[in-house]
Amino acid sequence: MYNSYREYSEPLLKAAAKLQDHLYIIGRRKATGKKVLDNPKYTAYLLGRFFCYVEVFKQLSPSMAFGKPRRDRIFSNILGRIQVILAMDNSELVQLYGGDNCSSNIENPFKIPSQEQASLGQLMLRERWLEYNFRGGSPHKTSSYAHSGVHFPEFTELLEENSEFSRWFGPLVEALNPDHVIGASDSQNLRLGLFQTALVDLVDFLDPAPMCTIIPAYRRRRLYTPPRMVHTKLPQTLAYVPERKCKRHCHALTKNGRLLLSASCVQKYILRGSRPERWYAAAISWSSEYSGRFRVWSNWSGFHISYKSE
Repeated sequence: MYNSYREYSEPLLKAAAKLQDHLYIIGRRKATGKKVLDNPKYTAYLLGRFFCYVEVFKQLSPSMAFGKPRRDRIFSNILGRIQVILAMDNSELVQLYGGDNCSSNIENPFKIPSQEQASLGQLMLRERWLEYNFRGGSPHKTSSYAHSGVHFPEFTELLEENSEFSRWFGPLVEALNPDHVIGASDSQNLRLGLFQTALVDLVDFLDPAPMCTIIPAYRRRRLYTPPRMVHTKLPQTLAYVPERKCKRHCHALTKNGRLLLSASCVQKYILRGSRPERWYAAAISWSSEYSGRFRVWSNWSGFHISYKSE
């Protein structure tokens, strides 16, 4: 079981680490006003490779449990949060994470619907191209060949010559033009920062510090330092959790009158809506005697909410 876990989790770990490192450089150069000589094809390739290994894990999920329910929930939480950050509508992303001073007019190339994430990942699976005659020849077919992703030269060849592949990846490559990514305002890069930080959370989970053995700690830099807290009125996009259930699982009132919900409470009593971006939205359905403001944030352990009376 351990060997199987390493065989499939290590490629996902390396794909997430490489992608977050790449996005960190883009974000930092944007913040300092420096020009980024970035190849949009390579950025699209790194995104596709990450989606590819996420799809591999989904296919093997019945036999790839981490052994403890809590770790399984955390892993699913992180992957789900990444999916939601990329798929969430622009206005909802700003409302949930951006605060009052963040513009809702986001034109961000990193907005990728969940169905498209899955399609891009499946197209990157090498098993889909077993009969394709690449110019450089196909590599040796090992036991894990079918569960690996195409390499960058193969990605470039497919993008240029295969109509189905270019139909899916072509618009993404165009959207990832450095002028579109780096020319955006601070508020427009909110999704980029949240996505990169969530990828670091995934790296921390798969290769925990300080005993990390694959990805060194110095490569785990964050564009945003979690928790990313937002003070806001309860957003309409949040689903509701019955008050009586929350009260049984929440912490006691602190001295300053703040009521903190445990992560397990939010994870357990989440109300799933019809749209993927609502999966990680949860809050308390308070009785009329409660009037105040909610603090919402997420970090490696899950989605958190606290309440403070006015």
